[in-house]
Amino acid sequence: MRRLPPFPELMAFEAVARHLSFTQAAAELHLTQSAVSHRVRKLEQHLGVRLFQRLNPGLALTDRGRDLLPELTECLDRLARLGSKKSRRLRVAAGEALCSWWLVGRLPAFMALRPDLSIELLPVNADSALPRDIDVRILWVESGADQANPKQTPVLRKNCVRLGRPACRLRTESCGTMNACLPSPGSHFV
Repeated sequence: MRRLPPFPELMAFEAVARHLSFTQAAAELHLTQSAVSHRVRKLEQHLGVRLFQRLNPGLALTDRGRDLLPELTECLDRLARLGSKKSRRLRVAAGEALCSWWLVGRLPAFMALRPDLSIELLPVNADSALPRDIDVRILWVESGADQANPKQTPVLRKNCVRLGRPACRLRTESCGTMNACLPSPGSHFV
């Protein structure tokens, strides 16, 4: 297990190092000057090194303090951005087969174009109730039932190629009806 330095002490060090002043760091952290000084000393004890040269008057960073400051500042900045990054979520409901065979393979390219978007796939069966708060539902519907209306828009039209046992001949047909594309025993879709 990692032996990490205490977080409040790291925050105190970073503030003091930026300002080179316990007083200004204390004001920024809403602590007393004495509390900030104690936290810095506790961090120095934890690390086993001196981070500041206490001058009269003022402060200076030691070599170890100068080495630690930019890495710590970057780390704290990254932590601060975690809370401020507004990731949008898109909830997509689709049939299990459609999710597995068609949608999942296309998601990495889509997500590369939209890194700010997180996708939540909700596989649903035709018989199951729709999950709440979905943004998009992708359906496989019979030809003729796919006319655009205000709530749904046809996305693509596909033909199915049904491959069967060697004794069966290769058949290509339009997905005009769902029954035409349903698998028979020994069939595979490509």
